[in-house]
Amino acid sequence: MRLIIKVFWCVACLFIFSSFSVVKAQDEKSIAQIRKRNITHLRTNLQSEIADLKASRQNRKIETRLNNLISRKIKGTDRSDKAAIKSDQVENEKIKVMLKLSHEARDISGQIRNYGARVLMRRVTTAVVEVPINRLEEMVTDVDAINFAGLPPKVFPLGEVSEGVNLSGANILHDNGFKGTGVRVAVIDAGFKGLTEAIKNGDMPDSVITHDYTDNGLETRYYHGTACAEIVYDMVPDAEMYLLKVADGSDIIEAKDFCINNNIDIVSLSLGMFGTGPGDGTGLIDELFDELRVL
Repeated sequence: MRLIIKVFWCVACLFIFSSFSVVKAQDEKSIAQIRKRNITHLRTNLQSEIADLKASRQNRKIETRLNNLISRKIKGTDRSDKAAIKSDQVENEKIKVMLKLSHEARDISGQIRNYGARVLMRRVTTAVVEVPINRLEEMVTDVDAINFAGLPPKVFPLGEVSEGVNLSGANILHDNGFKGTGVRVAVIDAGFKGLTEAIKNGDMPDSVITHDYTDNGLETRYYHGTACAEIVYDMVPDAEMYLLKVADGSDIIEAKDFCINNNIDIVSLSLGMFGTGPGDGTGLIDELFDELRVL
């Protein structure tokens, strides 16, 4: 009986050990398969990423608007609705594009002729060409002399105001009705030559109020004051405008008093003087403007 029990346990142990071996072998096989699948998946992803990088590098040579146009015309041909463009129409359609060429680029007519394109004009590193839209991307990618391609920029008439209006965002305020109504602005300067002409041209309002503290005539010596006033007028076209001509520090004192007595809200002064202070923001003239600031 004891012998039977011993044999039984021996057989059981052998079965268990063999099972472990089979499981271990199966696990190793599964791990190998998993690794193989992971490697295959990783290789596929890398190839896809490389392809995307190449496409991205190529497309960076093409302006976004032009890329969008190509997508609509070429890549959109598989649409089933009536807006779909027939392939033969796309093949025959040509567009005009501007190319930025490398400095080493010579005559590119022969190179782009292979893509059905022709040069319309060439200026140093810029060329305007006509090319079939379905060959454009291929041409830009293949011709090394082409650094960039884009649609010719359109031109639009602009309002006759200084660039500062849009750069500062004042146009947004204008669009919302904030144009300086009820605000008084004084421009203090050393000369307002050309003011009469500016008023005739509409660059300055005819309601502008002037005062000459030099007694030498308002429209003498410098155009600077008129130019500054035009910029202010562009920024706040509905404000009350005051132009004050000065020649020295004493005139500035009188102009300062005028601003205080007439409740001027904003003072524009782009003038410089020598020897009026130590250069640290103190001195007679500086103190004058300090007085204006606290009002």
